[in-house]
Amino acid sequence: MRLENLQSEIRTLSTSVEEYKDYFRRFSEEIDRVKEEVEGRLTRLEEKRETLEETNRVKEEKNREVEDRLKGLEGELKQVESQECREIRFLPQMRIPFSVVFATL
Repeated sequence: MRLENLQSEIRTLSTSVEEYKDYFRRFSEEIDRVKEEVEGRLTRLEEKRETLEETNRVKEEKNREVEDRLKGLEGELKQVESQECREIRFLPQMRIPFSVVFATL
């Protein structure tokens, strides 16, 4: 009888050990599945980051080009303004008769 009890306990323990093995195997498979999913997401995020960095680099380059053009136009504007000021200073004063001014009104 005692031998039968021991055999029964061994079977119960063996079954429990197999259940734990199965549980840990499923747990390990779940971890592997989550790991693969996370790696896939990470890869897509890295690709998106690279795309955004490239887009940002292109836009920064365009921004620099626009700033350079703006500086050039500002320089040209200053030259034109200074030239106009010089021309205005050197214009002879014109004296228009008073009667001509009122005649045109």
